[in-house]
Amino acid sequence: MRRGAQLVEEALLLVVALITLGLLIGGIQSSLMKAGEFVTNIWNDISKALESLFGFLWKW
Repeated sequence: MRRGAQLVEEALLLVVALITLGLLIGGIQSSLMKAGEFVTNIWNDISKALESLFGFLWKW
């Protein structure tokens, strides 16, 4: 009886660990996607600013 309770406890701990790991990985992925969008937006803003300031240099 005691051995069965220990197995159930270990199984529950494993399930909780897997759920936590899944949430952590999902959070990291979401954060990386947000960071990528942020960098892309900054790069686009810099490109637009440079084009508006110096665009006349390469327009014929």
